[in-house]
Amino acid sequence: MQEAVEDLAAIIERGRDAWDGDKLARLAAQKLMEILGEAAKQVSEGVRVQYEQVAWSDLARVRDVYTHAYHRVDYDLMWEQLVAQVPTLREALNDVDVADEEE
Repeated sequence: MQEAVEDLAAIIERGRDAWDGDKLARLAAQKLMEILGEAAKQVSEGVRVQYEQVAWSDLARVRDVYTHAYHRVDYDLMWEQLVAQVPTLREALNDVDVADEEE
């Protein structure tokens, strides 16, 4: 999950112009979101509650859209969602990793 978020962050860091001009980056982001959504379905209830700032159920639902309704993906909306959500998810996952190491 952490690796997918880091890869998405790298795509975002390239900027909006690169996003608009690079179909492979958009498809990669779509696949990474599928991976994150599947992983979100496996997150324990305890982690969901502890990191409620992450929209776990939204990630799972988005995965279903990107997997089954791939022909309807709005890449402008995807960009907006990535920019808004990846930093929060990245921070939460960093916290989870630190907590796991301390146990």
